[in-house]
Amino acid sequence: MLLYITLFLEISFSKINDEKNGQCDGIICYNIDDEFPLMYFFENVNEFLCNISAKIIFEEIKIGKSLITCIPNDFKDILTDLMYKNVLMYHVETMIYNLNKFIFSDTKDPGNNTAEEPQIEFISKYEFKIKLSCLDKLKVPEVFKEINYKTFLEKFESSKDNFIKFLKSVEKALDLVIKEKFYCDLVIGKIFIDNIRSYLNDESYSILRHTIGNTVAICNKHSSLYTSEKELSKFISDSIFIYEQSYKLNGKIPKILFECCSDLLIAEILANSHENNDKRYLSGKRDISIFEKNFEQYMQDFLNGRRKIQQKIVPHSTVSTFEIFKYQALIHSHGKIFFGEEWYSIKKNMSAEKPFESMYNDKAVDFSEILYLVDIKNSKIYRKLVQNVKKCFRKLKKYKFIWSKDDEEEIISEFIKSQLQNGTSVLICFRFFDISNERYIKDKKIDNKEIFFNKRLNELKKSMCIDNQNQAFNRLIKKYKVENLLACSRLIRNHFKIALQKLYPNCIIIETKEDYSHDFYLFCIDNN
Repeated sequence: MLLYITLFLEISFSKINDEKNGQCDGIICYNIDDEFPLMYFFENVNEFLCNISAKIIFEEIKIGKSLITCIPNDFKDILTDLMYKNVLMYHVETMIYNLNKFIFSDTKDPGNNTAEEPQIEFISKYEFKIKLSCLDKLKVPEVFKEINYKTFLEKFESSKDNFIKFLKSVEKALDLVIKEKFYCDLVIGKIFIDNIRSYLNDESYSILRHTIGNTVAICNKHSSLYTSEKELSKFISDSIFIYEQSYKLNGKIPKILFECCSDLLIAEILANSHENNDKRYLSGKRDISIFEKNFEQYMQDFLNGRRKIQQKIVPHSTVSTFEIFKYQALIHSHGKIFFGEEWYSIKKNMSAEKPFESMYNDKAVDFSEILYLVDIKNSKIYRKLVQNVKKCFRKLKKYKFIWSKDDEEEIISEFIKSQLQNGTSVLICFRFFDISNERYIKDKKIDNKEIFFNKRLNELKKSMCIDNQNQAFNRLIKKYKVENLLACSRLIRNHFKIALQKLYPNCIIIETKEDYSHDFYLFCIDNN
């Protein structure tokens, strides 16, 4: 029994993140709205699917025969419903075959953030199918009736509208064929790490590539999360719930890593003055000193706790109405195809009102005897257990966690109880990183303008600045990163502690020392 307890606790503590072994688990949260990777995915996957259909059609016109075995080479047969269904199925199967490479390719170069379109491969052995019951609902559209296959192909060259109508049929076929939908968080997570590839070394990229959707989840939240205790409590609660529900994570201490882009954080703080800027500067006044003074006041108000970060400028605010409409249409059509009927509403409305259950719900284990022995603090078993837990806690010292010797016994006792009873332990890490419009990797200049963080920064600048105010805005971001980032970190740390205490009123929080580091760790222990 003692061996079981010891292993139980050591396994829980064993991997804060053991990247050296290529293993990690946790929830990673970046401070950008998830609309950015979502829009990027839908726009690119739509273009990719269109290109596949176009290349199939042009290839058949070029070689003068169908890529489907048993469709006559002279193209003279009239296009029947069955022939049309086989054409759709060939396009669909070619798309599915190439989609895996498009989404899950592991060939991203650290010096390239742009989408690398893989070479499209045609399916060479597609046999004409006599029965396609899965596509029973699809018939030849009126515009393609009573024509032979050759004329059918030529119609796409003469009219873009005909190609669009055909693509609508392909989309319907895709939806009917893809029964097992893609895991949205895995797909969007992969899109995201490819986008920020130049900021990840090869080892980190490889680890994330193979753990996303398995033991790692990537989330994207606006910076306003950091100063809203209510939203923070909800996010932490949701993250713990993920650990509770996953059989691969159940039994591990929940770990939440907040990766904060410092440039974007400062810009979002300054964006709180957006409405004021509209009134003062868009009327034609361009006095840079007034412009900077206005931002200085908002930064001081934030640091003094008088203002919190708000999302005053919504994602894609500088994109045309037509582009937004097109994006919403893609969410409806392609989202249903790849992720299921209700995926978007579920993603946007995840409830935090989840019942807290024990993270360790193995009904075959009876802890009553263990708890009785643990309560006898002078027992040999308890002393042995404490020694083993102390060894585990030394791992926290490596991350500069501090606690007094006087408190150590209570902390260890509470941790043991939290692990063996209905308690909760959660490790939170908050780290800053910088971005730039360009970087050098192995003496090669890399353009980072397409990175989501830079896109959001440019969006904020377009909304708040005119003409030479852009340079002043860039100067202020650099200035505040040097002068105020540590103060911002301390303020955010305090919001995190309040959020944890709202979730667990009687918890113990141990933390890393407040020194000159902007990053911080919090370890919350609750046994109630």
